[in-house]
Amino acid sequence: MMDRVTMPCECALEQALAATDEPRSALYRMALSPLQALTRDEQTRRVFRIAMHLTEYTGELAPVAVRHEEAIGEFVGQMQTLFERILPAERSHAAALGLFALIDGLMRQWTARPEGFDLLAVGDACVGAYLGGVKAAAPGAPAPAPRKSPARPVPST
Repeated sequence: MMDRVTMPCECALEQALAATDEPRSALYRMALSPLQALTRDEQTRRVFRIAMHLTEYTGELAPVAVRHEEAIGEFVGQMQTLFERILPAERSHAAALGLFALIDGLMRQWTARPEGFDLLAVGDACVGAYLGGVKAAAPGAPAPAPRKSPARPVPST
């Protein structure tokens, strides 16, 4: 079953490798690609629901886990390469892992309960917010405005 489906992060990797535009745009498309694959293709959705929630990867299914981990490693590595064009190298790996965790979490939540939220709309908002935060943290970005401390109640005597 898993051999017959292209993993969403594999599709996204193909798109990223073909990307030649601005890194944030490429990261945005790369992040949304797995979500689009899940919502567009009923077979992929069924397979991923089983793979994420109903399967133990031991014995004869161990090679599937290896394939999955390799695809994730490639996906995160390509995101890291794109982040290196935006952020200092020492922060690019953490940024790539964070974006992957966001995507993976959305996929897991949605495959468990697809009626719970609109995956593409929520994914678009979340990825946009994440990449907006990365933009704000990039070198040369204006410093965020200082926060005011929350008012504390005066203790009564």
